[in-house]
Amino acid sequence: MDRRLVFLRYTPPRQVLRRLWLRGRQAITARLSGSPLEPISGERLRPIVLTGLRSPHGTLLRSDDGWTGTFINDTRTIDNPIRWDTGSSDSRSQLWRMNLHYFEYIHDLEPSVAKALILDWITGNRPSAPNAFRAAWAPYTISLRLSAWLDWWSSGGDQLFDHDDAAMVAASVREQANHLLVHIETDVRGNHLVKNIRALIECSQAIPCGDSKRWHLVALSHLNRELPIQILDDGVYFERSLSYHAQVFADLLSVYGNIDKPPSVLRKALERMAAPLADLWHPDGGPVQMNDSGLAMAVRAD
Repeated sequence: MDRRLVFLRYTPPRQVLRRLWLRGRQAITARLSGSPLEPISGERLRPIVLTGLRSPHGTLLRSDDGWTGTFINDTRTIDNPIRWDTGSSDSRSQLWRMNLHYFEYIHDLEPSVAKALILDWITGNRPSAPNAFRAAWAPYTISLRLSAWLDWWSSGGDQLFDHDDAAMVAASVREQANHLLVHIETDVRGNHLVKNIRALIECSQAIPCGDSKRWHLVALSHLNRELPIQILDDGVYFERSLSYHAQVFADLLSVYGNIDKPPSVLRKALERMAAPLADLWHPDGGPVQMNDSGLAMAVRAD
């Protein structure tokens, strides 16, 4: 049976309709978002509360000739200036290209290189670009990139930026968060939606403004609705993957740290999730290989 038919058979109709709505919304956004980014003078990101937990990730290395990126065990060379659309003509390269846009490797770069790469991404990736929604502006990609940027910024990266460049970064974070807000992944749900929630909460902490109130309220609404569903009574994450369990646990810890008054449902969920991290992981800190788990997919339990 065709995999798409299997997908439709087991997916609730409202999630299918949400996917169709998002596709239409993306097409409209691409046509209306061709203008350049305009920073607000003097705006600067505030640091967020950090957990110190970072997921395993690929590498991006600078060389005299360009860049070398290794993601999902696939090493490729990239021209300099960096080609953010590398492999865009090959649908099989989409996941590799998404990893490039995640920016989870940013802490491994020299600070000046990381700064230049952020500014280059901002000017070189507009939502109106061809295939932007397949990688650079996919909601999941935006969520990981925003969390990576804010983690790096709050770990000292902010010291490298003058007023104008800092305002540009803040404007980009605001634009990406607003884009994420209207494309939040209620069609996929699961750990994707948790990543969306985390990014919106962190952005609301980093940019105190009218937009941030909406990010916070929408994220909190989804959080209160999803946690009783996604965290089972025994504390195990409902996708029954210990790797996703660890990812979601780390995401929820960040949410907890960046909310002034965390809801009791979040505190109770974290308390329930802690036990499986001790009981269902091997002594070497690796997860039990159950369902969609991987040894290098998430933070280690040790």
